[in-house]
Amino acid sequence: MSQLPILLLREDLLGPVELAQSTLRRAMNHVSHLKDAPLLRQGLFVLGVASVEVMLADVLTVILTGIPEKLPSGSVSIQKPQLLDRRSRVLEDHIESHVRNLTYQSVSDLLRAFSRVLGIGLEGFTEGDRQKLVEIKESRNLLLHAGLRVNSMYLNNAGRFARASDEGTELDIDDPYLLASLATLQKLCHCVDEELGTKYANYTKLRAIRALWDYLFDSPLLRFDDCWISDESEDTVRLKKTAFGSIGSAEHTFLAVWLNSYNQSGNEHFRDFDMRKLDDEHQGKLLWFLGVLRNFRVY
Repeated sequence: MSQLPILLLREDLLGPVELAQSTLRRAMNHVSHLKDAPLLRQGLFVLGVASVEVMLADVLTVILTGIPEKLPSGSVSIQKPQLLDRRSRVLEDHIESHVRNLTYQSVSDLLRAFSRVLGIGLEGFTEGDRQKLVEIKESRNLLLHAGLRVNSMYLNNAGRFARASDEGTELDIDDPYLLASLATLQKLCHCVDEELGTKYANYTKLRAIRALWDYLFDSPLLRFDDCWISDESEDTVRLKKTAFGSIGSAEHTFLAVWLNSYNQSGNEHFRDFDMRKLDDEHQGKLLWFLGVLRNFRVY
């Protein structure tokens, strides 16, 4: 069986970044209205940090789902319940576990892994910015676990931007610190957004649709450009022809599924469909295609 097509979309990679940026912008806009409301400041602080953590995890999940070859080599443990449960999605479960493990690592290790997997440098997010982010995360942990009272964990991990040197000191989330922290988080999002947008600019919907079609159909009667009009301005396709000639039974099946997903016009190609008539390769390809259509639109 030929190599699976890459259906990764630039918009899916950038979606989590745009969501985090929107959250951070709204948080910054609310700071000036807080007045004497320390609990609300703390809430915005936690929200800002969490939005960026979720963004990093979601982007990693999108890239690894789209290009699972980027998963690190090594042993993959599969538990017996996964093998016995026919609904189990082994790859998805492994990606989820791998990303979760990355998020438990230090800020430096997480950003290093993020850059490596995405193939970007985050050059605009300087070492100083990274050290500020280390302290921001430790302050968030301190807020949630110790009421902002400095403990040994904070002193050991906060780094050169630590805001106290003695255990028992009570830190504060005041306006200047909150705004500075949100600005650091925004800067990271901006760097991610710019570098992903540039590196993955060609990962369009149109490219993915063509790759999927070429993977499913290799008949000269079903060449992509003969069947579809490419609309680059809208990043989609429009059906060019409705008569497809004398194609094989497997191709009728794939075409029926595709056209029904496109505009509900594929029923005639389901005539005489029998899964048992497909060989193992085409059965596997059909089941994979049906799985793809859960999250991927062919228009």
